[in-house]
Amino acid sequence: MSKAVIFANGQSPFFEDISLSKNKRVQFLENLKKDVSQAEIVIVCDGAIKYIEEESSFTPDYIVGDLDSVDFENLDLNIQKKYSTKLIKIPDQNTNDLTKAVNFAMSKNAKQVTIYGATGKREDHSLANIALLLEYARQLDSVVMKSQYGMFYPVKESLTCKTAPNRQISIFSVDKEVEITTENLAWELYNAKLPFLWMGSLNRTLKNQFTIQTNSDQAKVFIWLESV
Repeated sequence: MSKAVIFANGQSPFFEDISLSKNKRVQFLENLKKDVSQAEIVIVCDGAIKYIEEESSFTPDYIVGDLDSVDFENLDLNIQKKYSTKLIKIPDQNTNDLTKAVNFAMSKNAKQVTIYGATGKREDHSLANIALLLEYARQLDSVVMKSQYGMFYPVKESLTCKTAPNRQISIFSVDKEVEITTENLAWELYNAKLPFLWMGSLNRTLKNQFTIQTNSDQAKVFIWLESV
């Protein structure tokens, strides 16, 4: 099953936030490197090449987007040469660069996608990217959006995650008729409907694993889970 890692042009995942503990920061970067090493394809949205080039130690397989975020012609000549064969220009203005990258990954037979750098900076971009997870989930076996603070997962029918006790978790439903049942959370839901987006937020895990089930075979629910 082909795996892809995508870096979007939001807050750099390599940014050092001093509000986070050193251990948490180190663990996040170790997990990121593991994801990259296990991926068959690594894609960077065009604007994200700035932080990839400056802050990371790996070279992506492709740079995908409409290529309007970076002036490649005026980059250092060595950098131009380095990436000249990796540029995939998709001028379609009906999709953002993240969706272009996800679609390109699927064209390369990726079935599992991990996304970094899709939140932070502009709140409107963050919200749009999170909402798009539900669209991606319809075409992928699995997709997750990660930052140093937490992870967003879409839920199709059911989702079981390994974690740690006392981790913050929030559940969001975009369909007020979907019924949700949870296991191993502090405030359990039993065939509950969430008519407002905020109603499933601010929960926490009780054990090393939790489960969320819905009565929908489409991804209409997503969760945010605090990073371990």
